[in-house]
Amino acid sequence: MKSFQWIWFLFLAAFAPGLFAEHVFGQEETPQDRMIVVSQQLADVRSQKDHLENRLVLLFRERTELAQIGRTKSTGMSLFTTGVSTDDGTVAPDRVETPNQPPEQRAPLVSDRPSFTTDSTILPTGDIQLELGLTYREWNNGSDETSWEGPEALLRYGWKDRWELRLSWDGYSFRDEADYDRAGNIAVGYKHMFKAADETVPWDKAFSWVGELFPWFNTVFPWLGNLDGTTMSMVAMLEIPTGHGPNDVQTTTLLGWNHDLTDMDHLSGNMGFANTIDEGNGDRFFQGKFSFMYSRDVEDSFVSSWFAEYYTNFPAADNEDAEHVVQTGILHRIDDNWQFDARVGFGLNDQADDWLVGIGLTHRF
Repeated sequence: MKSFQWIWFLFLAAFAPGLFAEHVFGQEETPQDRMIVVSQQLADVRSQKDHLENRLVLLFRERTELAQIGRTKSTGMSLFTTGVSTDDGTVAPDRVETPNQPPEQRAPLVSDRPSFTTDSTILPTGDIQLELGLTYREWNNGSDETSWEGPEALLRYGWKDRWELRLSWDGYSFRDEADYDRAGNIAVGYKHMFKAADETVPWDKAFSWVGELFPWFNTVFPWLGNLDGTTMSMVAMLEIPTGHGPNDVQTTTLLGWNHDLTDMDHLSGNMGFANTIDEGNGDRFFQGKFSFMYSRDVEDSFVSSWFAEYYTNFPAADNEDAEHVVQTGILHRIDDNWQFDARVGFGLNDQADDWLVGIGLTHRF
């Protein structure tokens, strides 16, 4: 027994100081110990990374399923993956490329035909649009006369932001008179939108002051006191003597505006003048132009929209009275880039056509 006690005493005497010193002062960490700690931390980071990758894979699958449910047509999506292991042992993509996504939705097609009123909106940059038409007219100038006119071509190009280049040609005019088959002149020009719907212009306050002085003004023209929602553009055309008629240039300048009463109801109009030449006597004269139009969009119908307008040219010809015309028409959008239109109009005085009817087609490239 005594020998066992001595062995125990020697053990304590040999190891107790070291255990005490380690407990009180700590033991210096060796590089090997530090490497073990770092390896454990890296293992923890890898574990967290794998967990996050698996979570991203699950979110990606859920998003893809929701997109497929809401898609009416296949987009031809192709997936190129590097591969990430999931919890169930399968491989799922951790990088997705979608080269066949559908293009951005284009703005609705808006044409300047078949109305007399030129719309104030501008083609998006880079867009090309061709508008064609055919019109039949009847009038009485001492005797009943008729004419066919076409193709009433207008080529529009969205040059840059708020600018549009225009090339027009009325085409040929065929009358029931003998040997009256005449080609019209070509005209070149531009349209520039100087006020967007969400912008203000300096004369906003002037219209407000007029409304305060004359309350009836705001009743008759409620949109003029507040031009929010009104778009304004300037149109300038130079007619070149390339067809039958006076051998000199003629010009037309118009101010066009559009105002949205509601999402479906719209007002628009033109005012301006033309420096033109009378075909009868060859004299140059100034001709004023004015139009006012109401249009309404239609949903879930063959007719996409319809319009009714009044317009006048004053004078109708040199040394004559003004002509006054009312007309109405419909537009049918075949698809995003094709539109069909039809119109009918009636003259309100002797200077205007008795009546007219026309059809047209618009294509956006």
